[in-house]
Amino acid sequence: MLAFYFYSCLVASEGSVSKITVENYSDAEVVRYPVVLLRGRVEGGRNETVVVENFSSSLPSRIVKTEMFGGRFKALMELTEGANHLSVASGVARMDITLIYRKSTNKHFVRLISFSDLTDTGKNTDIPVEWLKGRRSSFPSELNLEGRLRTAALLWQTATAERLYDAGYGRRTFTLETDSEGRVVVWKQRGKKTCEEYCAKSEAERFREIYNEILSGATYDKNACFFVLIAFGEKNEVLEQNRGRMALGADNFAMIDSTAFFSCPQDISEASDFFLDSTEVSNLWAHDSAYRNVRWALTASTLGAGLHELGHAFGLGHLNDPNDFMSRGFDRFNRIFTLVEPASALSQGGEFEDEDVVEWTSLTAPKLIRSPWIE
Repeated sequence: MLAFYFYSCLVASEGSVSKITVENYSDAEVVRYPVVLLRGRVEGGRNETVVVENFSSSLPSRIVKTEMFGGRFKALMELTEGANHLSVASGVARMDITLIYRKSTNKHFVRLISFSDLTDTGKNTDIPVEWLKGRRSSFPSELNLEGRLRTAALLWQTATAERLYDAGYGRRTFTLETDSEGRVVVWKQRGKKTCEEYCAKSEAERFREIYNEILSGATYDKNACFFVLIAFGEKNEVLEQNRGRMALGADNFAMIDSTAFFSCPQDISEASDFFLDSTEVSNLWAHDSAYRNVRWALTASTLGAGLHELGHAFGLGHLNDPNDFMSRGFDRFNRIFTLVEPASALSQGGEFEDEDVVEWTSLTAPKLIRSPWIE
């Protein structure tokens, strides 16, 4: 195992020493989920870029570059099972740290399901031109719902662990199903009705019908809490809106539609770029719930809404506290993983205070940790 040590360098022009510190993890620490958020500082350095490398991994996310702001940095790193030897570097300054990932043994887990209609038309697999403004080249032509759902779930898992840790409860979070190679599993289930038949029902009726189909289907498991991505919808050209929108959670089930999932990263290595992408998005088709009308905000609201509904599935209700995941705080999901916020239709952007980051507050955290799905 690598020792925990620092490489320091003398910056001749400044006559100062650069030192890198990871503030929220110690060497040889054990974690029970695969994506960690490193938070740290670079003291005395001039370089604005921090590079984190996992020498124990061959994943696309094994090397991450992130920007410093005010000498601070945040970096997402995906771990492989066992010891992970990480290097954190800025300029010629470097520190090494080992984190040990051991899979959770909790028998209660979150099962991810991509739920299509009877015909499996995939109506939301293409992104309409009307959704986008400006730099269209930065958007993919297809959704790849499985990859986006898989990445979203990893970010929800990390966000839950980090914010419970900050609240004083340790890094407790839910377990995701993985295959023999450690990849998060996304199940597929085809519904018994067409897109038009489902969309003709109210949101609550649609939730109950899909809920019952999963209870009686092959994807059901008594130990599972289900997150269901509704992988169909119907774009109405005349009304300039999407039918089939949905965001509900209750009774160990959370469901959300795929309308805005083009705004979610397909891989952990893309996450930081998505949270800083200021490309405009047409609010006629896919606006974030705070009407900021840019991609980073749509990413934040979409991911935040998913974790909000999962909170309902874990047994949590709504709150009036504006900073909680179970209220409008979920619109600020991005702030967990960044130090600055780009400009939007409502704000000039910039740095924000730590207390303005969405959290599990004193009203939700004690209830959440009593859930059988939180270990």
